[in-house]
Amino acid sequence: MSTEPPLLRIDSDNRNGGWQLPLLVAAAVGLAVLGGIFWLGPPAPPRAPAVPAVLPPLTPADQAYLSQIEITQLELSRWQNFLGQEVTYLDGIVTNHGPRRIVALELTIEFQDVLGQVVLRESWRAIGGGRPSALAPRPTPLATGENLFSTQDVENLARVGGFRADRDIIQIDPPQAYGIGQYARTVDMLAAHSWQRRSLFPHGGNQMSLAIAAGFGLGGAESYPGVFGDFGGFADDARIADGAITLSDRPGIGFEGQAALYKIMRELAGI
Repeated sequence: MSTEPPLLRIDSDNRNGGWQLPLLVAAAVGLAVLGGIFWLGPPAPPRAPAVPAVLPPLTPADQAYLSQIEITQLELSRWQNFLGQEVTYLDGIVTNHGPRRIVALELTIEFQDVLGQVVLRESWRAIGGGRPSALAPRPTPLATGENLFSTQDVENLARVGGFRADRDIIQIDPPQAYGIGQYARTVDMLAAHSWQRRSLFPHGGNQMSLAIAAGFGLGGAESYPGVFGDFGGFADDARIADGAITLSDRPGIGFEGQAALYKIMRELAGI
């Protein structure tokens, strides 16, 4: 069992009785371990009390009610997209057998490797909105998104992931996120959630991501000097100064400016 279980906040509204909530959690690899804690709110009128950004520690009343919360039908599955990229995910049912209504639910899921070492731990506010405790609050920017494939994945991050549009960074990898056309739709979706283009940095560290950053007027692009061999990096004549780079006048993405990569492309195309 995880030492950092799910957080649930409940109040004393007894109108609805027990209920079930389908739960879906995606992660990269490993063996899932799931545990939980919850928080009992004070007696309240039918309207649910405000949910704090960080749920407080367990009280004795919380501990007593924990036996009423059941997590069942846990199932680990794997999904693969047309590019051959895989996502392992855990889904199950959370049931409240007690008389009190849950108004906030925060789950912590732990994935372990074959040696029992924790390789991933994630918290998710499944009910009650707000920011997961693992992300709250922090003064410095945080970047993420390179492992998100679809526009809906990114929208879920923007809506309930606890990231802040005024300072955090979203770094989607356009080629694995269904290409430039779908990336454009994702940019439009993020704008509807108050994300400005200066907060978007395409992942990849290659000429395509750089061209996308310039074409869409984004905040920048990632760079990995010496990584990914001939497929990484920028044009041979590109110069980086003070963290900035100037694009050439070559048409399109400009792969012609990378001699080694362009040679591979010509050989593959038989020209």
